[in-house]
Amino acid sequence: MTINLEDFIYHSNQADTVDALFKIFESAMSSMGFDRILLALMTDHPTLKKEAEHGVVRNYPESWVNYYLEKKYDAIDPVRTLSFTKTGVYTWSDIIDSGSLSKKQIQMFNEAEEAELYNGIGVALRGGGGAVAALGAASTDRYIDLCPSILDKVNLLANQFYICYWRLMESHPTLSTVTLTIREGDILKWSAKGLTKAEIGNRLNISHHTVDYHVRNILKKLDAKNIAAAIFIALNLGLI
Repeated sequence: MTINLEDFIYHSNQADTVDALFKIFESAMSSMGFDRILLALMTDHPTLKKEAEHGVVRNYPESWVNYYLEKKYDAIDPVRTLSFTKTGVYTWSDIIDSGSLSKKQIQMFNEAEEAELYNGIGVALRGGGGAVAALGAASTDRYIDLCPSILDKVNLLANQFYICYWRLMESHPTLSTVTLTIREGDILKWSAKGLTKAEIGNRLNISHHTVDYHVRNILKKLDAKNIAAAIFIALNLGLI
């Protein structure tokens, strides 16, 4: 399936939340074979009141992300470090073929393949005030097309996604200063683990109605339509 860039630009510009934007981007990237995506903020983004963070939005397997961070691969990953010096798209295969990798870096790429992350690429992104971000993408399919025209489209999609992400974060400045009470944070954490309101009430020794009360406050503070959206926003803001 060939992605229509005009349609993507239109629909991404219409997205009113980061969650909705990511779903649009995820669909577009999947249509070209890249069904694993991760956005890393390589530097602080002061305008957005966001600190540098690996995987601010992502659909990479949680098991791999947790392992990657546990092994401290983020400190040596050339896909990340090249975002400061590269422009546009660069592929894992080109990095590996360069012959300049350490044993630990080679091990990281081998383990990524064992986690079924194939045909990886990076895209260097630039924001206002000198902010640097990097998009990482990979495929669960070993045999996707990495021809120059596909990579050019990925570059355009990634930059449009980043522009829209920036715009959405900038348009909700109040979210960056949101504070949750301890109880609200607890409820969000347990909700993120899949517990129902009744189960959360039992765990926290409070009534179902009290849980409902806190959930309403959480949704209002985070300007979220439902608890799933609230969890996504809270995770992006580092509140839980």
